[in-house]
Amino acid sequence: MKKIVATFGLFLLFSIGVNAQVDVPKLQLKHKGFTGVGKDSIKDYLVLRISSKSKKELYNNCLVSLSKIYTYPDKVLSTVENESIVVNGLTQILKDKNNLYSYQFYYNINFQFKEGKLKIQPVISKLFELPTFSEDKNRIYIANTNSPIKIEINCIWMLSKKTNDYFLFKKELKDIVDNWMNAYVSKLYKEIKTVDNW
Repeated sequence: MKKIVATFGLFLLFSIGVNAQVDVPKLQLKHKGFTGVGKDSIKDYLVLRISSKSKKELYNNCLVSLSKIYTYPDKVLSTVENESIVVNGLTQILKDKNNLYSYQFYYNINFQFKEGKLKIQPVISKLFELPTFSEDKNRIYIANTNSPIKIEINCIWMLSKKTNDYFLFKKELKDIVDNWMNAYVSKLYKEIKTVDNW
């Protein structure tokens, strides 16, 4: 697993630079999980349109691209040929700006394919905060209402009892996760479009 994480770390460093060059739809972390940005904010997925690729080509190119990302793809990928790919992964390379905390999260990304279109539906299953100078490991919830504890402050989004609406409680962590996810999608998009180019 450490090799998988290390390989993905190198992938992420490269992909941050690519993110600015490739114009793809964005995702954002809301209290209910990832959603699209702007008019797609009610959807828990995004769609990449690559009209030059058939359904089979998109599936094959995505599978090849994902196999490059992970050191042991057979341990993290499950597939239904020409229909879907599911990634069950872990990343632990995310850090806050002051380098006081690192973040580890388990994620699931479902890829589905149609002619000229790729649907990406990511979910964070567990998120942990690890203080740099401690052995502690704190569970962080996407929303405080996901916690079994009645009063939960280890969360990114918190429900206001006054307005009955969610407000952003940990903006920096949300930004870290959003940037990671969008870098992942941008890098994958570029790889899928160019996988046949030698």
